[in-house]
Amino acid sequence: EGEEIITCANPFVIAYDPATGAERWRAECLSGDVAPTPIYAGGFVFACNIGAELCAIRPGGQGNVTESAIAWRAMEGMPDTTSPASDGELLFLAASDGMMTCYDVKDGTKVWEQYLEAQFRSSPTIVGKRLYVMDTEGVMHVLEVGRAFREVATAPLGEPANSSPAFVGGRVYIRGKSNLYCIGQ
Repeated sequence: EGEEIITCANPFVIAYDPATGAERWRAECLSGDVAPTPIYAGGFVFACNIGAELCAIRPGGQGNVTESAIAWRAMEGMPDTTSPASDGELLFLAASDGMMTCYDVKDGTKVWEQYLEAQFRSSPTIVGKRLYVMDTEGVMHVLEVGRAFREVATAPLGEPANSSPAFVGGRVYIRGKSNLYCIGQ
């Protein structure tokens, strides 16, 4: 096993050896224009996009692992641009139309879904026990990372935003339509 570089494009998720560039494995599970970045959490590589599905792939295989390494699949709440976020136990998706969906990492059970009256282009980010997702109007939605939907707070930026926030050194960096913001001490 060891480290792998994971790439996504219609129709494959492909893992490469970072030392040699040689392909290790591929799984066929995507379609259309693939924008979300894959993530690794809870022992799986997760890849998804709208028009396809969310796939939990066991890494470390060889060759075409479509039949052997996909542990589970889900179809609801697929994002077209945003990437998933996970704490290792739960996986969160923010669809462009405002649907937030939470899945159990180990078996793909849908834990909850909640429609927020917002549109998302920003990927959700987990910091501690909070999930942060910025909507296109520039409102940061702060959710509890848990098995029930709970919105803890909303914070308007004051201008539209499409970028994902960056959390670094106790600060939050947000690129709005016209300004770059640094929030923190």
